[in-house]
Amino acid sequence: MVAADQDPPELQQLSTELKRTSSSPEGKARLAVLMAIRQAIVERGGTPSCAAYAAGLMSSLSQQHDEETTAAVVYVLSHVLQNVSQTVLRSKFIGIADLLLSTMQYHDGSASVARHGLHCVHLIIAAQEVEAWRTPQMGQLTEILLSHAVDPRPKVRKAAQGFVMSLIGQDVLPGEAKAAVESKALSFCASTFKACTSADTVSTQQLLGMVKELAPNLSPKAKQSLLLQLAKLISAEDKTMLAQVLGAIETVLQCSDPASVSEKHINKAVTSVLDIHSQLITGSDAAAHEAIKAYLSFLSQAYQMLTYTSPGPRQPITDAATAAVTCDTDMHNPLPRSPMCYTFIAACSIRH
Repeated sequence: MVAADQDPPELQQLSTELKRTSSSPEGKARLAVLMAIRQAIVERGGTPSCAAYAAGLMSSLSQQHDEETTAAVVYVLSHVLQNVSQTVLRSKFIGIADLLLSTMQYHDGSASVARHGLHCVHLIIAAQEVEAWRTPQMGQLTEILLSHAVDPRPKVRKAAQGFVMSLIGQDVLPGEAKAAVESKALSFCASTFKACTSADTVSTQQLLGMVKELAPNLSPKAKQSLLLQLAKLISAEDKTMLAQVLGAIETVLQCSDPASVSEKHINKAVTSVLDIHSQLITGSDAAAHEAIKAYLSFLSQAYQMLTYTSPGPRQPITDAATAAVTCDTDMHNPLPRSPMCYTFIAACSIRH
């Protein structure tokens, strides 16, 4: 039995931490929220428990406080929900989801509300069974996670990307639900990549890092789709972004079973890269060097995959070998190569 003047054991560490940081405005506001919720529970004759705290915090959120108070409430809620049973999170899913969505929309300018609100969103999504994935609220929750994956605020963006990767990469969701998140993530990437222009590459570049992290945990079908999407981004206009794109494609190939990758898809990516070869090998700045290193590394991986899927000589393999050797020769300031690149160039030279 928890004493009326004490927080539940699961929240003792949080309480201690908030007392330690109470000299800061944020810490003071968060501690005040925790104490106010405990007092409200006791005054109603209840017993302090994580479920009771969660109910009190949700009730507080529904009152639409100022930004500072709301940020403090959402912060405490993100810690409390970690200790609420899945049974409660499932039975109260619709109500919690609606309140989180409306709160984050009302305070969309607050980075703190966004970051800790996304944490709450992740927690309630991860607790759900397949049935919840057929509700409109689940669609809205996954959309808000994905939209914040390209948020201009670094901490918010990092949090959102981390939660998306957690849902797809960890065994926290039933198979059908994981497939749904994967599908939505790929659709979001596709629409973002499609909107990418030479004048606005920011959102696409912000997603490429997440794509590399996600790739090993994607289904074979999703990897194929992602490979095609990334191939469309190959361009010599922005060599910094080109290095990121080629790195992402290489990662997708590395984590794919060669038998599951379409030779046609690999050839498309190789052809797109070879089309910009003459533009790619020009320039001597850092961005150009990184792009050429990524170029050779990508061709190395593509060569290995094509050799597996097509043992006999094929034009894309021949072109890749010629391009790699030419690039290595043309560079005025040769860059350090990985052992894989040297092996690749040597093997191509001997074979062709």
